[in-house]
Amino acid sequence: METVILKNIIAVLVVINLLTALFILFCPKVLRRLNDFLNIRVSTRRLLRPLEIVRNIDVQIYKRHKILGISFLIFTSLLIRCYIIF
Repeated sequence: METVILKNIIAVLVVINLLTALFILFCPKVLRRLNDFLNIRVSTRRLLRPLEIVRNIDVQIYKRHKILGISFLIFTSLLIRCYIIF
């Protein structure tokens, strides 16, 4: 029972991670537009106002999109390996 749940969680993480890595590697502008859209539509300001400190790291992320995409692919391959082992 527990291994089935763990396998399902790893499978979902693999899919999300793989899609994110491919978007970061091949079309970072689309990912940037999605991020900008979600920042407008989804606001947690009322809930997290006391904890909110503005740190704009988008520029650093999109400057290093190839390194970040490759690291996501490596992490995805490790997740796939764990999925096969369990």
